[in-house]
Amino acid sequence: MALTPEQIEAKLKTLEAKSTRLERLLHSGRGLTDITQSLATDLVDLGEVPIAKMHQTGAQTLSNNTWTTITMGALDFDFIGAGVDLAAEEITIRRGGLYLLNGRVTFAANSSGTRFVAFSVNSAADPNEKYGGTTGDATFTTSVGGTSLVSLDVGDTVELMGWQGSGGDLATDVDATRRSYLAVILLANN
Repeated sequence: MALTPEQIEAKLKTLEAKSTRLERLLHSGRGLTDITQSLATDLVDLGEVPIAKMHQTGAQTLSNNTWTTITMGALDFDFIGAGVDLAAEEITIRRGGLYLLNGRVTFAANSSGTRFVAFSVNSAADPNEKYGGTTGDATFTTSVGGTSLVSLDVGDTVELMGWQGSGGDLATDVDATRRSYLAVILLANN
């Protein structure tokens, strides 16, 4: 069923409001799980929009001062069409365009050093855009998130990477309310 111009306008206003909320959440450093799911639903209502999200299910140890691909383990949703490869820890792009990448890595409590998160496109070992620089905490887990707009081509792959400088190995934390995740959303076709 095709949408009327009024329905499309209403959907766009809803998306604009959610975009404003998303910007506030990004600046506050809070998690984006609920708004990512909501945005996915709204975009899919407007038509077939490639979007996928996966999350980590088991703790992973990251070596000191080393960029490491974050292991996932569970699929939240995949409207890209078999674009999620949990074994390879990556999402493969099926339609070229401008994408919103959103992800978070949650580290176990440890007060030494800093933590970073980044997106790796096509398995780049040292990603260009890094987010975080957050100092760890001895009592609480440390979640570091990032969002990026990137132009991707058909066949490109996206992975979530983490880095920590605690002076030794450090594990991720997989509590259900703050676990690591990667989401990829198409915003505009090429």
